[in-house]
Amino acid sequence: MFASLAFKATRFFFLQAVLLCIFYFPFLSGEASFFFEDITHFFEPLCRYLGDSFRHGHLPLWNPYNYCGMSQAAISSPGIFYPPNLIFAILPFSAALATLMLFSQCVAGLGVFLLIMSLSWGELAAITGGIIVALSGYMFSFSNNYTLVSAASWLPLLFFSISSIK
Repeated sequence: MFASLAFKATRFFFLQAVLLCIFYFPFLSGEASFFFEDITHFFEPLCRYLGDSFRHGHLPLWNPYNYCGMSQAAISSPGIFYPPNLIFAILPFSAALATLMLFSQCVAGLGVFLLIMSLSWGELAAITGGIIVALSGYMFSFSNNYTLVSAASWLPLLFFSISSIK
């Protein structure tokens, strides 16, 4: 039973990842960029600082570039303790943000898929629900504050985990 669900969930995860890679391809390939609104003036400098700090092997607890110095650990967005933010140390900003958005949407879709499968509504309902959530307007419209999407993407998986406790 569990092996079958794990196989179906893995297959679904990769299916939605392929769909989202098609959408995010211009950003992943460097043909397009996320420079607009809050991204340009708030997130890009912070993410660049996080990426540079991680790349040089230290935890950026203090940011000397903001307001003559301030605690980076106290800023919840972008969080230095959120492991997917390590992607900013590896990729350029737009490609890293596209990868993070793609990952968040896949996690949300997978969580809904697993939650619906655990409710025994069937695989078609689970696929439909997962795709609807992963490709919803909320997931795409908040790229200018991607941390909201990152936080919300874990909720369906959290609900699935809670429902699985017996």
